Amino acid sequence: MKLSSLTPEQKTLLLAELDEWCEPMSYPGSLPPYLTSYDAIIPLVQKLDGQYGQAILDEIHRCVTSSLHATPSQICDAVLVATGKAEL
Repeated sequence: MKLSSLTPEQKTLLLAELDEWCEPMSYPGSLPPYLTSYDAIIPLVQKLDGQYGQAILDEIHRCVTSSLHATPSQICDAVLVATGKAEL
């Protein structure tokens, strides 16, 4: 699936799938706000680090000059591409 053709809702669902998400107390009734919150996406990146860590960093660096300047949305896109859930 092309990254550019995914809606924010589709991206969020794919990220939740990677996260093996189940509804915790912190986000009752909704999916975690991966696309807008570092507090939601960083734990997922940490969870995927062993298997996809370098690929995620490579994708972030492809988009921005420093991973410290990456927005949650850019990190999400990097995770989706690095894990094969989306392609450029």
